Formats: sequence, structure tokens, C-alpha cells
Amino acid sequence: MSDTDILYRLALVVGLGMLVGMQRERVDDPLAGFRTFPLIALAGALAALLGKHLELPWLLPAGLLAVTATLVGGSLVLARTSGEPRGMTTEMAALVMYLVGAQVVGGELLVAASISGAVAVLLHFKAGLHGLVDRLTETDVKAVMQFVLITLIILPVLPDQTYGPYDAFNPFETWLMVVLIVALNLGGYVAFRLIGGRGGSLLAGALGGLVSSTAATASLSRQSGAQMTHGLAAIAIMLASTVVLGRVIIELGVVAPALLKAAIFPLAALAVVHLVICAVALLRFSEHQAPETPEIGNPAQLRSAIAFGALYAVVKVLVAAADAWAGDRGLYLLATVAGLTDVDAITLSTGQMVTQGKVGSDLAWRVIVTAVLSNLVFKAGITLTMGGVRLFRPVAVMFGTAIVFGLGIVLFWP
Repeated sequence: MSDTDILYRLALVVGLGMLVGMQRERVDDPLAGFRTFPLIALAGALAALLGKHLELPWLLPAGLLAVTATLVGGSLVLARTSGEPRGMTTEMAALVMYLVGAQVVGGELLVAASISGAVAVLLHFKAGLHGLVDRLTETDVKAVMQFVLITLIILPVLPDQTYGPYDAFNPFETWLMVVLIVALNLGGYVAFRLIGGRGGSLLAGALGGLVSSTAATASLSRQSGAQMTHGLAAIAIMLASTVVLGRVIIELGVVAPALLKAAIFPLAALAVVHLVICAVALLRFSEHQAPETPEIGNPAQLRSAIAFGALYAVVKVLVAAADAWAGDRGLYLLATVAGLTDVDAITLSTGQMVTQGKVGSDLAWRVIVTAVLSNLVFKAGITLTMGGVRLFRPVAVMFGTAIVFGLGIVLFWP
């Protein structure tokens, strides 16, 4: 490493330390501020540099112990003089910046800069982060912990090899699809919790569709006529179903980018049709009310994850069997049946078949759109049974129009 490179890295260390120190100085932290943090980061950089140059590998951990002792001593003095308990945020940030200094000298600069930026952001948004945690309900925390269980504990131990007929069942791949769906649901749930209640019933319906369009449809159907008019409920249900197309696009982008290239324009065309139907309906049903938001439960329940994993595995095998035994007609029939209850499973399984070269992209996106249209029929039945005929009428008109246009796309799209 040349002298110029060393000086550049040390200057970067000082700059990163000043970034974090500036934040601590702004909040008047008496332990460390604008000057102390650069010195701590510089100490880490020099310990790493001298340890390498002098072949003293113990110098870096010894410096870490010295900085830790200094911070502990300073914290004890401040606690005694102020008489108030102190947190450990500044102390931990200082230790991280010591290690960042060492990282700049001996590792990747981008990693060190990213860590420093993350430290500064975490320190600066203390009030907002604490407020966010305070707003979390037990259901929210449970959803996060169950997502951790699904992603970080179950997924790594599953075997990554195929089993069963047509070699269609891969435990790791199946659970990876579960992780993808739960992540989408959890992201939608977070958006729903943060802004759903403040964005009005239509936005809440759309956000509810990010989590589960079926659950949002059921909840809005129960509210129709009581907390909201039938027309407004029907539009919210249509918006929730429109969001399904966005979910399909995201899923294809993750598991089958090649299929997405073929599917993006017909899916976008169908989404535009949905939005036009919503806009026309909004002009027709112009009532203004403030209904309750849809009821959306925990999107990361382990039982639901296992159920989706089983459904995906079954659909994956059936897609392979239908393609082998009945060709195109078999896939369309399977999409019609599977789409009645779930669009995600048929979307992901078909996308995987395209990635593996077993199904063509032109057929695959038509099968997926068929499943989306079939799902509209199922949700129309929900509105009839849970919301009554007065809700079913506007929903049937909107869903029926979407199905007609959707079938036209399936049959006549070039």
C-alpha cells in the first residue's frame, strides 16, 4: 500500500468519524462528539495499520480493549455526576467506529462507508424508531418473529434436491417460494399498518390487496352497507384485485425474469383495464364516507406458510403432469381450478417451469392470466355470500368487465 493510498484511507476514516460525531454533537452527548469519534476511528485505523506493518496481530484487539475501558470509565463518571441512568448507544457506536477505522485500512471501503452511514442514520432517527416500536402491536412483533423463523431457521436446513414424480418437488425451492410470498405479504402489511388507516378506504383496500386480496375482499364485504356504501366497497375490492397483478409482476421478476419480459405488457394492459374500471366506477359511486379499514391479520403465520408451501408443491407437480399428459388444455384447466383460491402458487410454479425450460413463455403468461381471472370469480362469490346481492351487483359488473377484457388478452394478444 503506497503512502498516498494510506493517507487517502486515513482521511476517509476521519471523515466517517466526523459524520457520526456530528450527529452526537447535535444531541449534546457529553461522552463523545464531533472530535472524539474521528479520533476513535483513527485509533482503529492506526492499530490495524501498525499491527500489519510491525507484525503485531494483538495490537488491534488491544486497542479495542483500551477504547472499551475508556468508554466504560467515561460512562461511569457521567452517571455519577448526573445521577441519571445512561443508555449504551454512544458507547456502542464508538466501538463500531473503531472497527470501521480498521476496516478502512484492511478491507473494503464501501463496506466501511455503508456501516458508518447506517450508524449515523440509526443515531439520528432515534425518536422515529422508538415511536415505530411503540406503535407495534403484539401481532406485528409476532409477524416479524415468525418471518425470522420461516427465513433464517427453517430455510437453511432444507435439502436442495428434487424428489417425487417429474422431479418437481424440491424442499428448499418450495420453502424459498414461501419466503418470497411471506416477504411480499409482510411488506404489504407494514405499508397497510403505516398508512392504510390514514389513506382512506380505497387506499386501504389497495394496500390490503398487497397482503391478501381475498382477505381484503372478505373484510370489505363484511363492512359494506354498515361502515361503507356498497359502491365504495366494490371499488375498494376492485382495487385490491388490481394489486394482485402487481404482485404477479414482482413474483415473476424474482423467479422468472425471462417470463416477465413476455408477460409484462399483457399484465400491464390488464392492470390498466382494472384501473379504468375503478375510475369509471368511482364517477358512478361518488359517495364520500370514512369507513373502517379492512381487517388484515398476521401475514407470517407459520400455519399459513406451511399451507402455502404444500399448495405450491402440489401445484408444481400438477403443472408438470398437466403439461406432460394434456398439453396446453391441461395447463389452462389447472390454472382455472388453482386460481380460484390462490394466484401465487400457480404463478410461481409456472414461472419455475419456464426457468427450467419445460414450458414456453407465451403459454405461461396466458396460463397465469387465466388464473388471475379465475380468482376474480372466486372473490365475486365471497362478495355475494358475505356482502349480499347489493354488493355483488357492482362487483359482478366490474369483475365481469375485467374478465371479458382479460379473456380477450389471452385469446388475441399477439
